[in-house]
Amino acid sequence: FSWSCSNSYSSSCGLDAIFIFQYRRQFSNVVNTPARLIKDFTKGTKGEGKPQLKAAYVQESFYVGVEHLDTLASLKSREEMLGDVIGLLQSPIKNLISALQSSSGHVIHGVLQTLEKR
Repeated sequence: FSWSCSNSYSSSCGLDAIFIFQYRRQFSNVVNTPARLIKDFTKGTKGEGKPQLKAAYVQESFYVGVEHLDTLASLKSREEMLGDVIGLLQSPIKNLISALQSSSGHVIHGVLQTLEKR
């Protein structure tokens, strides 16, 4: 994740390298952290005199302008996405275990034992 910000005194915003290098550039391995920091920092103000998002480069995509700040801040981090995947993988296992432990689980257990004997 690469993002650029500037104070409000600079009004130019474009993808031209001359303009982007005028801004403070920061790099992060966590996708949403810089956007969340800027969003929290400018909360309750119109952003006057405070850093604003001018451009961000995330996985081969450019996001230009402060209107993309909410989109960038809502992206999930790597750890959040891994947690979601693990939760999805655990769900069927939890359902099977709860079915085996419930009252109808005795029926399922009996069917499994019968199949095992064959």
